[in-house]
Amino acid sequence: MDDEKRQREAGRIERGEIISVDDGRYTIRSFERDGIVTPPLETLIPENIFSAGDKVCFFYFNDGTGRVICKL
Repeated sequence: MDDEKRQREAGRIERGEIISVDDGRYTIRSFERDGIVTPPLETLIPENIFSAGDKVCFFYFNDGTGRVICKL
């Protein structure tokens, strides 16, 4: 598998801003990749609670799964 294909398939840690919150799931606009908005993601640590407008670190895979890691 070439490096470009591996990068497309692999998740990576990114920075972004929470743009909406719905039932403990967070939709995030990526600062790292233009035009990327995640589907609603849960937190990595269930006790963490964030608000719309918070800057966060998150990971997101091409299959639509991922988690919010922490607030910046």
